[in-house]
Amino acid sequence: MRITRLTELAFTCILLAVSTLCAQPTSPSVTTSAFKHIEVSIDPNCSLDPTVLNHALVSEVFRETVNHFYGRAINQDMICHLASDLYDAFEHEGIEVSRFRFPDFQKGELLKDASPEVLRVIIIGEADAPVSTPPVSSAGANETQSKCTLKGVIFLADKREIMKTAPHHQGVHVWRLPLLTDDDFTRSIQELFGDSMGEDVYKKIQTLVDFQYQNAGRPIPVVKVGAEDMENGIVQIIITDDQ
Repeated sequence: MRITRLTELAFTCILLAVSTLCAQPTSPSVTTSAFKHIEVSIDPNCSLDPTVLNHALVSEVFRETVNHFYGRAINQDMICHLASDLYDAFEHEGIEVSRFRFPDFQKGELLKDASPEVLRVIIIGEADAPVSTPPVSSAGANETQSKCTLKGVIFLADKREIMKTAPHHQGVHVWRLPLLTDDDFTRSIQELFGDSMGEDVYKKIQTLVDFQYQNAGRPIPVVKVGAEDMENGIVQIIITDDQ
């Protein structure tokens, strides 16, 4: 029987303290900038039951995921990789989270009044993840995907713009999406080059896209994989505002 969700629980932050002492002495500046805690809450518009979330937060898988990032500086690269791992951790616990929001992180940096030790995460969607891989067409496709590394990303504003023939546009290319044309975003995507193609790297791309739209005060868009070229390491990503 599903436990009735109380209104106040929708706003309750469930704090998981990742408590470990650093074995080696560090300077005060390093100590104050090191990640120590994660605070996870549910957006009021999300249907996820807080009791289900609470169960996931005390699981061994979730603890191990968070502990892996303990002591790191909270920056865009750290959050991008953490978000990818959190998707997997929640999925392991039977929760299909589709989106996260990081309210204290804007324009590539923590807000001035935000704690450098505590990362707040808000779950804003539960269902199938917006980023999805095209259907596997052959028995050996999964193995091919795992061996192929990302070399190029093409961002498109309309699925009708997907190139049917295999593109050879290595690097980052943006068509009719002005929010994704700045140099910092391009460099962040380029840092993913060399990662294995597949759902993990696509979720990292989704997180970086989310940052761009949140920083601009725009609604988070729908992010979908339009097509993959395994031979050349190219993925075409469709970005739309339709929710």
